[in-house]
Amino acid sequence: MSVTELPTELWLHIGEFVVEIDSWYRLLSSLAQTCRRLYGIFEPQIDAHHVKCIVASKAKFTRLDRDEFECCPANPILGQVRELSIHIGKENQTLDAVRCFRHLIARAKTIEAVKVDVDDFNPQVLVCLLNSCVQRPQLRLEVNGDSHHEQGPFIFEFDTTTTTATCQQRDVPQIEQPSAKSAMVLTKLKELFFWTKEKNVIKNFEEKTLYDMTPVPLYTVTPRRPDYTGLPYPQFPPLLTSLCIKGDHLFSASMYPWMLYILNMAPLTHLSITNGPLNHFIWSQMLSAITIPTLKGLGIGKIAVAFPDLVEFLKRHPSIEKLDLTSNLLIGVFRFPKSLSKSEFLPRLCSLTATSEYTRPFIQYHQLGYCPLLKTYEFVSIPGPSFR
Repeated sequence: MSVTELPTELWLHIGEFVVEIDSWYRLLSSLAQTCRRLYGIFEPQIDAHHVKCIVASKAKFTRLDRDEFECCPANPILGQVRELSIHIGKENQTLDAVRCFRHLIARAKTIEAVKVDVDDFNPQVLVCLLNSCVQRPQLRLEVNGDSHHEQGPFIFEFDTTTTTATCQQRDVPQIEQPSAKSAMVLTKLKELFFWTKEKNVIKNFEEKTLYDMTPVPLYTVTPRRPDYTGLPYPQFPPLLTSLCIKGDHLFSASMYPWMLYILNMAPLTHLSITNGPLNHFIWSQMLSAITIPTLKGLGIGKIAVAFPDLVEFLKRHPSIEKLDLTSNLLIGVFRFPKSLSKSEFLPRLCSLTATSEYTRPFIQYHQLGYCPLLKTYEFVSIPGPSFR
């Protein structure tokens, strides 16, 4: 008789012995994965242990009777959990504690949303938890937390000794010729203030192009050395469809390669990034490396993104239908480049929420034929409401 043919009662006694050796049920879980029969024998015991640990961690659930959950923990794990809120900090930053959350996320059939609040801790623990989230289809994931010690993924070295004064043609609409009455008024003002040498007053109305002579500083970009390397990627391609990031923890030097993989590989339809203290030089490098073909809703709030970098990002995502720029300060020249195609730049955009300084260029160019489906404008004031 083979080992797998032993009576169930004997296997239960073996399981009790294994638990006495390893109270975290790691050995019992490994034993249950060896064959289907052992998995059926030890599954209720393993589920009860994981749920007990989750209740002890004070995780928050929605649409779930907590009393029933504590009394009968093996049943609700498969059918009653809708939303889960997890706080990961120094008190539970071990891989054994995260295994319980991973078990629940992977096995809860009706789970729809997971919210993870992150304190300053080992990124390897966070990645193990998030890998189980990104492999759940149709899941809404929200990650909150700031990186207090580790900075962004890039180092910028500016050359303060030499700057090049570049003559760049600005993409501005052509100024029409003044009327005869306006020209006469300007001529009289010129004679009144003796502007005999300043001919630019009239000349500016005749120029077809304007030039920006602002000095552009030179700088070099180098990757920052991360504190943690070799973070594990998901075992299978990510299936996440909605991601909300609050803070810069996922964009630290250690987490950035993993985050970049998720953003470019997951079939995201909704992406929200808010409350990021990184400067616009770092966002310029990161946005240029992100392309999400399935993106329909984009929200950017309280982060320093330059308008030219935002336009380049939007050019690569013609599928966007809803754009939310709440609580952003306008950085850079707020004009669209002339090279934009009216048929390719945001042809499906229907709704725009932003401050007046952001909505003005969109409205101006909407009148010129850009964003033909844009019908809904929502104006907000700084700092604006909390972003969702």
